[in-house]
Amino acid sequence: MENYYCEVCSVQLMDHTQFVNHLSGTNHLREVQFNKFKEWVERSIFIPCLPKNCTKYKLMDFFVNFGPIAKLRINKDWAIIEFKKREPTEDLINKPIWLNNPKLNIPKRIFYNNDPKDFHDKYVAETTKIIDLDSIKSIFNNETTFEIQLETFLNTVLLNDKEIEERYDSICKFLDEIFASEFPKCRFVRFGSTRMGLAFKDCDLDVYLDNDEPICESERRCKTEMLFSKLEPVMKKLNYIFKNILLTLEDKNPIKFYFVPNKVSCHMSFKNDFAIHKSYYINYCLLLDRRIRPLMVIIKFWARQSKTTGNGKISNYTLLLLIIFYLQQPETRILPSLLELQKTCRPKFVHCFQVNFDINTVLLPINNRSTIPQLLTGFFNYYANFYFNTIIICPKRGMAYSNALIREIDTSRMPYYMYVDFKFMQTICKEKANAYIQDPIELNDNCFDSISKKDIATFKKNCKISAEICNSSQENNYKNLLENLFTYEDYVI
Repeated sequence: MENYYCEVCSVQLMDHTQFVNHLSGTNHLREVQFNKFKEWVERSIFIPCLPKNCTKYKLMDFFVNFGPIAKLRINKDWAIIEFKKREPTEDLINKPIWLNNPKLNIPKRIFYNNDPKDFHDKYVAETTKIIDLDSIKSIFNNETTFEIQLETFLNTVLLNDKEIEERYDSICKFLDEIFASEFPKCRFVRFGSTRMGLAFKDCDLDVYLDNDEPICESERRCKTEMLFSKLEPVMKKLNYIFKNILLTLEDKNPIKFYFVPNKVSCHMSFKNDFAIHKSYYINYCLLLDRRIRPLMVIIKFWARQSKTTGNGKISNYTLLLLIIFYLQQPETRILPSLLELQKTCRPKFVHCFQVNFDINTVLLPINNRSTIPQLLTGFFNYYANFYFNTIIICPKRGMAYSNALIREIDTSRMPYYMYVDFKFMQTICKEKANAYIQDPIELNDNCFDSISKKDIATFKKNCKISAEICNSSQENNYKNLLENLFTYEDYVI
């Protein structure tokens, strides 16, 4: 007599028909997925701070001594090692581990062992809270300095490497596995703020489906629909994991969904990998000077609070380009132009645009010793009276050009590396817009393309108000600067 017992769900079925129906049912599939996800967490370790010059091969040679390795992912700062069995992870997290001299920090992987029907509500220790003024008000209650407030502010609003690995990399890993049958060569790669190092704790996940088949603009619509037709059935079948699945063909990230286990809204792109290269570029800029990251975080939060950024307004990416461009100017000179970084490497092209740069470029020493409050003041003053409608901003070259001059310039006599830049600048200038900023990598893209005249005016007004706040805060060593910047709706111009 056959025994129709499901070991996964610990349930006894009456006959073959019930057993077959159970195996294809939602509850069983949910339990299978839950166990699979849990088992992967238990077999893997996360190393958040890698020693310098630590390569993939060094890690493989070292950790294979603890047990057979199924997969290893490595970034310049962190690594995830997945073993074939769970025993090595239990050994590694319970004792100090030295790789040559440096001691490795291997935190315990967190997994909440709850009823699988509720695991999507409890996988993360706490529900993600919106990062707004209320969540940081306590920072300003004590008698502290600007420097202490800034450090507390950054720790409060930003995700750390461990949180990004557990909350966002785990989603990419899961997507890799469930779509492997439809896209055998595919991998899902983070881009945007989680890749740049500027992710707030309530941020969405921007993820790129790298299917080893770049999509050009002319075929974007039909390829998007084709890919979505393969993705959607799998996602709908796992409706306890994917919610609010939406296709928006006009969006740069056309597939949107909510990933229930990690409580994260996700935006998926597969047009090309420009966004990944842009994210790497901005992340590299952060590494060139320790003031840049806090400066960008303050301005990004300021823009959110003042409603400068958001749907239909200035994008966060465009805002970061404005900061980079300001830091490239001769009077500031903290960041080099992208062109300077590209001159010393063999070009890698995607759709005729160079996407790579040389991180080992020898740069001139930074002589600017301005404090973060002084750089904030400079940023706001710089854009308070900027002629956005008559000047095209070019972060690739670190220069601004008159639209009228660009329209009339003869590009035929230029060297090729200049010809490409200026030819696409001419293309951008021919399209009437209220502001112009040439994307440093995707050169035919005006990042201000759809901005309204009203939003540009609001941005300039907000910059003027904020510059006055910075100046007035100087009297008490900027002690109230952050609080006043983030609550400046109380200020009237």
